[in-house]
Amino acid sequence: MKRMLHALARLLPEGTYGRNYLLRGTTPLEQRFLGNAKIFTEDMKAEVVRADREMLRSYRNPFQIAKTFYDKSAHLDPVSRMQYIDMNLWMPGDILMKADKMTMAHSLELRVPFLDVELYEVSRRIPAKYRIAEGTTKYVFRKAMEGIIPDFILNRPKLGFPVPMRDWLKGPQGAAVMEQIAASGIEDYIQIDTVRSMMNRHRNGQGDYARRIWTIYMFALWHFTYMEESPKQALATAL
Repeated sequence: MKRMLHALARLLPEGTYGRNYLLRGTTPLEQRFLGNAKIFTEDMKAEVVRADREMLRSYRNPFQIAKTFYDKSAHLDPVSRMQYIDMNLWMPGDILMKADKMTMAHSLELRVPFLDVELYEVSRRIPAKYRIAEGTTKYVFRKAMEGIIPDFILNRPKLGFPVPMRDWLKGPQGAAVMEQIAASGIEDYIQIDTVRSMMNRHRNGQGDYARRIWTIYMFALWHFTYMEESPKQALATAL
């Protein structure tokens, strides 16, 4: 039944309501969940990245990296396995690393109370059916705080820290971003024409490429700052 639904969902046009839900629900966990940091599919990487043989020999795709952790968690329920992936990949390699770098860069002291060792030891023993229940996350925590934290805070939807990248790139900033990418010196690693095509499609409303373009933009700024400018400055100082 799952194979039939998956095949039917793939035939639906992109953007059809419920298509992605059906695809995710009929794909084995190990093949669909890699955490929140995955931006490019392998096909997209092949279009964007200029890779030589040496790079390809040492390359491991996200599924190969995650397989180690899926193998170790094979005895756990799906919710726990996804949490295990996040704890070993997304948290240390993405969200906590960024929080640490950004706060330290601005002399801010940051605490992550939910990662307290004693709190974690208690929470990891909570059955999965109580971690996600009644259509919400942190179910046990919310129940424990009833009468302590006001209801309008306790029951409000979870909020992230999004910025309007999609709209930025459609406005004047988009042209400036593309200029900076093209002038950053990353053409040995990135297919600039492919990025320019993504930008054009994004600005014309033919798709949402904001996260992909922004990822390349961040790499371009890093490369220009530390691989193009810094060596030149070091050379000028030496001379």
